[in-house]
This record gives sequence, structure tokens and C-alpha cells, in this order.
Amino acid sequence: MAHKTDGQVISLTRERKNRKTILQEKLDKRSLNKLLKFDLLRGRTRRFSYKAYLLRITPRTDQETTFYFFLDELSEKGIESPADERAFKALNVVSRISQQQYLELVLRAKELLLKGTFQEVDDLDALFRPTSSTEDARQRHQELEEHLGYCMFDGLLKRMTKCTKDEAGKAPFIILDKKSYIEKFGGITVGVRKEILEELLSDCPSPRNAERNLDERVAEYLRGMSSLNLCILPPSGRLQQQIYFNGFPLKLYVLRFPDLTKELESYEK
Repeated sequence: MAHKTDGQVISLTRERKNRKTILQEKLDKRSLNKLLKFDLLRGRTRRFSYKAYLLRITPRTDQETTFYFFLDELSEKGIESPADERAFKALNVVSRISQQQYLELVLRAKELLLKGTFQEVDDLDALFRPTSSTEDARQRHQELEEHLGYCMFDGLLKRMTKCTKDEAGKAPFIILDKKSYIEKFGGITVGVRKEILEELLSDCPSPRNAERNLDERVAEYLRGMSSLNLCILPPSGRLQQQIYFNGFPLKLYVLRFPDLTKELESYEK
């Protein structure tokens, strides 16, 4: 069996690097306009008390898919934030854009803002739930409330003020009855773990080790619930809230269950 010499190995390594460089150069040379169609929208959103700008992007390779990103979350210095990473990853999967093309996209979008080239819309948040009506969201909230009732009956519903670290990590629902969170959220609310929402809101559960495509579907329902005042979403970023227990944090979705709140408040009197 023949063995490669050090010179051959070095030559093969150099050849691979050269091929990679040539491929990257070809990818970078593609025109952004031939990869993506994009424009800027301005309108109201739950995130701010004033109008914001939303970048709408449709890949040329898949005209049925549209991405939306809040412009203030994207950096003109490159991929510097979690929002940049999410946007680049999504666009890279569909259109195989380079980091340089992503930077060009953000710069051109901000140029549209400076030129005043944008479309006025009434509600930016409505664009995030194109397949979920408020009735869908109300029905899903009822399903969650039924499951919460079962958990209460089985002793799986925990109160934050009495919750141990082990219980907090396993409880499907946690009543956020700490004074600071009652003041922050305007009453007694319930924290829900991501896995529980995915399990209950998914019509087609996927294996744990598979690439999940539930995030946007869950987000649609949560935004629908938010419009009904049944869910409290953060002002920006991810839809989970950082909830601090005694010495450790958990990321939870925060929902309102009015009937449960009345029941708990009657116990306190």
C-alpha cells in the first residue's frame, strides 16, 4: 500500500484551501439583488411605544418564504448580536449568502431608512402570525389551561415562592407569585417551560434529536395570545422571559390564566 509523503500531504492541503478560497470568492461575487428581494416597512409594534422599522426579505430561490427582522436589532458592523446570527443563519440556509453579503444587506436596508424609502403598515406584529388567527390562539390557550388543571390536580403545578431548584427544573407550570413579578406583570401569572409549549402546541411533534421547526409556529400562537392579553412577551428579542429564583435563573414563557389568578387571589384574602 502506497503512503503519501509529507510533500504530497502539504500539496493536497494547499489544493483544498485553494478550492475553498475559489468557491468563497464565487459566492461573494454574486449580486445581492439576484439572491434576495428586500424592502423596508414602518409601523406600530408591541415592542415600542413608537413606530419601528421592519426589514422584509424574500429569497429569489423560494418566493413563498418571507423573513422579517427588526432593523434596530441588526448591526452594520457585521454579525455581532444574537439577532444577526439568527438572521444570517436563516438567509444562509435558503440562499447561501456570505457574511459580506449579509453586511451589504444591512447597510442597504439602513440606507433605505435614511432615504425615507419604506412602506407604512398599521401593525408590524401581524406579519409574524400569517397562519394563526386570534381564535386559534384562544383555542390553544384553553388547551393549555386544561393541561394546567390536570397538573394542579396531580400536584405538578408549583408556586415560585415555595419552589426548589429541582422542582423548578421539572415542573410543567410555575405560578409566579413573587411580589416583584406580580408588580412587573400586573398580577399573578404562570411560567411555562419551552418543552411543554412545544409538546402541547405542536400538531406534529418531532424527535428530540431532530431539527425542530416549531419555534415559528409556537411564536405565532404566543403572539396571538398576547393580542388577547393572555401572554406577556418581552419588549424585544426572544419570547421567553428570564425568571430568577433563589440563586438560579430559568427562561420561561409567561402566560395569564384569569380563572387561576382569581382562585389564587381568593386564597390570599
